[in-house]
Amino acid sequence: MPDQARGSSRTPDRGSATPAAAHAFTPGEQTQRELPFVSRTRELAAIAAALGSPSAVILVEGEAGVGKSRLAQEAVARASRDGRLVLTGHCHPLREPFPFGPVIDALRGARSAFPPLQELPATVGALAPLLPELTKGLPAMHVPASDPRGQRHQLFEAVRALLAALGPVILVIEDLHWADGATRELLLVLARSPRPGLGLVLTYRTEDLAAGAAVLGSAYQRPPGIGGADIRLAPLDEAAVRSLARSALGAAATDTLCRQLYEHSGGLPLIVEEYLLALAALRSRSAGPHEPWTGLDRVEVPRALQEAVSQRVAGLSAEAVAIIDAAAVLAVPTTESLLASVAGLDTDGAERGVTAALTAHVLRESEPGHYGFRHTLARQSVYGRILGPRRRRLHLRAIEALRAVEPPAHVQIAHHTLLLGDQQAWLHEAVAAVEHSLALGDEGVAAGILQRILAEPLVPAAARVQAATALSRIAYTSVDYSAAADALKSIVASPDLPMATRGEMRLGLGLLMTGTARRTEAARELEKCIPELADQPELASRAMCALAVIDTFSPIEDSFAWLDRAERTLPDNQVPAARAAIDANRATLLTMVNDSAGWELLERMPRDAAPLDCLRHTARGLFNAAANASYLGFDDRAHTLLCEAEELARTTGSPVLASSSGIPRLILDWSGGRWAELDERSRTLIAALAADCGPPPTEPLLIAGQLSMARGQWAWAREQFAAAEEQAVHQRNLESATCAAAGLSRVHLGEGNAEAAWDAVQKMVEAVRHRGIWLSATHLLSAAVQAALACGRAPEADALVREVEAGLRGRDAPAITAEVELSYGLLLMDSEPVPAAERCMRAHVQLRGMGRPYYAAQAMEHSARALSHVDEQEAARQLAEAVDDFRRLGASSDAARCRQTLRDRGWERPAPSGRSYGGQLSPRETEVAALLSRGAANREIAQALFLSPRTVEHHVARVLSKLNTTREELGRADRT
Repeated sequence: MPDQARGSSRTPDRGSATPAAAHAFTPGEQTQRELPFVSRTRELAAIAAALGSPSAVILVEGEAGVGKSRLAQEAVARASRDGRLVLTGHCHPLREPFPFGPVIDALRGARSAFPPLQELPATVGALAPLLPELTKGLPAMHVPASDPRGQRHQLFEAVRALLAALGPVILVIEDLHWADGATRELLLVLARSPRPGLGLVLTYRTEDLAAGAAVLGSAYQRPPGIGGADIRLAPLDEAAVRSLARSALGAAATDTLCRQLYEHSGGLPLIVEEYLLALAALRSRSAGPHEPWTGLDRVEVPRALQEAVSQRVAGLSAEAVAIIDAAAVLAVPTTESLLASVAGLDTDGAERGVTAALTAHVLRESEPGHYGFRHTLARQSVYGRILGPRRRRLHLRAIEALRAVEPPAHVQIAHHTLLLGDQQAWLHEAVAAVEHSLALGDEGVAAGILQRILAEPLVPAAARVQAATALSRIAYTSVDYSAAADALKSIVASPDLPMATRGEMRLGLGLLMTGTARRTEAARELEKCIPELADQPELASRAMCALAVIDTFSPIEDSFAWLDRAERTLPDNQVPAARAAIDANRATLLTMVNDSAGWELLERMPRDAAPLDCLRHTARGLFNAAANASYLGFDDRAHTLLCEAEELARTTGSPVLASSSGIPRLILDWSGGRWAELDERSRTLIAALAADCGPPPTEPLLIAGQLSMARGQWAWAREQFAAAEEQAVHQRNLESATCAAAGLSRVHLGEGNAEAAWDAVQKMVEAVRHRGIWLSATHLLSAAVQAALACGRAPEADALVREVEAGLRGRDAPAITAEVELSYGLLLMDSEPVPAAERCMRAHVQLRGMGRPYYAAQAMEHSARALSHVDEQEAARQLAEAVDDFRRLGASSDAARCRQTLRDRGWERPAPSGRSYGGQLSPRETEVAALLSRGAANREIAQALFLSPRTVEHHVARVLSKLNTTREELGRADRT
């Protein structure tokens, strides 16, 4: 592709504190139901491992809103599936006196789980005064202690005895920083000597502990033999915030919005979720279902946060308030001297003010010598209460102070002038900021400012054209396609634009859209701009160069013709970047057909000591060549090229290439049999790329379809393949379209619909023939042959294989060569079984040598089928080996199909009788559970595993019983 990568390639900390309590945030319950739990994989694993011990003490520390409660809930919910009782208590800052209140509240919740009265030890009777509603269920205390210390000791022992009587228990005490001394002492006793079966989970905030205080009142060291974990919960990273946003907002959560959401929230889940609630409500009132947002300006600061920040500021000195107000106006972390200038304080006063603000946890030192708010919402809360006249004076001071910085902070100055309502001054500073950003090579900042200029309706027409032209020159390096493309399209449509200016803008627009699903539209824009750029041959050549690789459905000769025309149009005094663009695209085309000249050209392209644009073209050429190598069957070479492309993309600041590299890695890991977490990676990549590029990218859909088919989820596989084919055709991506068609054909064939299987491949066979590169027939050929044979079209299948074989002469392409061998084996299957098996085994050896175990196992299965009537012993051996290979990969449906053949032929050794798995899932039940977790119905499970419906019913019942769950809960657990 021209200038992008090839391919389409909730619950917060839940204290019941009053709203005025510091950090007491209580968002609605809606988020708990709607937003997924993200990112905390390592922490969940640590808690799960600890709770797997006979007894455990787990400490979870983190600031308000960071998600301690949600983490604890998720962890104990998963641990409770084995029947463990979960009890939860909460500490509150304004709670009335009540001995061991949080723990007693938790025990009160276990009323229905109390064992019979006669099974409770007498010591538990000490709890009767604290649990009057449960007195009838508690034994009488024979000898109550007379002194307070003795009574406390009896209560300690009563709690421990009751917890032991309840069996395996997970006791969660939240917000331990608000606990009274007696509660801390009780928990310390439990933690120092936990009874077997007790898992103790404690959450707290260090900043709200008294200075130097230990969370349990005294120093605590976990005893030997006690499991546990000490977890310091950090805010979410940007990727996790993006995942939350996209789960709530879908495609409206663009990269720009997600980035702002991360920056405004500081990664605190509570703040993220409050924002998302507000955004979703705002969207439901005013936005269309597909209308993207580019900012958070219309969202108010959550009330709970306003109150928490106000409480922290209340009572501070005038100097501290002045510093805090200055920090709110400056908006970004900054130095003490700049804060002093804006606040109007001398050095000593500023030092006292900063110190007080830090002590009150209003400001923090984000980096040495720089001070700011913990997150943007806190800053907005302070900024919103500064009255107008003072706010204006602070902004004027900020402008004066920032102008004294060398070089001037144009972006920040522009921000302050805009807030003062000075449009002319803002535009002047914004243009200066663009020029400064471009001079430093920071095109991302420049593009953002240019889009901001174009979004201002009062900007003069000449300035708008100038900004649009500048944006068109750099927009293709941006990750946020949609906003830039829409801005350019509105300007290009202006009738009073000079032709050359329109042509340059249209070129930028076309190049920008090549990285989206709008390839056909992109091609039209590029062709239109060529005559408009008649007096700018270098730019016209750039458009032709892009057209050479934008459509892989067109004949390969047309692609080379566009490239040759681009080279002829390029003037003699060519700019190096234009030459590099042509070289990158020529290398793409040549490596697509495995022409050695392409690999040699790629090797000559610059890796260092060259202009930035040239290096970016090299990175693009490497990326495309990696995709080509993978498609040809050179997976090791593809991996090497991809690593080099990724490194060069990072060093040259090419975010599109860097983020898109996940696509070929998915393909390589699928082909290489590295299927662990491939489902989740595919879903993540689809969500990450689709928001900015329109419809989902094709390759992750293909991987999802392949995995579903290997597991026997035919309906889901069909849906994925159909979506992938439609998307690939829209993107003019022939390789992906052929893979999708092949997948659809195999699904239809697996369901017994031979004619539908044949129809699925016919159009793509013609498309490959039109393209003129049979190397693009990988995966399509064998699928077409199988479909043709199933429909009684053997002559057509034979002719197709021979045509492909002739088209491969002189080309080294292991993947399609193995396809030809396998296809010949399929053709000979009924008439000449031994040669058929030999052909299939050649394909098996070739595919195994390429490191593609799934396809190799399929070839082995075909070989066994060929030998089934002439050499039963060898056929059984090969089938058994294929079963093992499929099982290792997780291809449960393929393995089941082979096992069924072994059973039907009487070749399978009987399974050992009398084997009992107890409460554990058997291998077959594990396969059933996996399908259940993905929403498969009994009929689909039976089809996937070649079982009778009655057998499936028994397996499903045992799975749900052993896991103590329901179908719905099992599916929900898998999705989280």
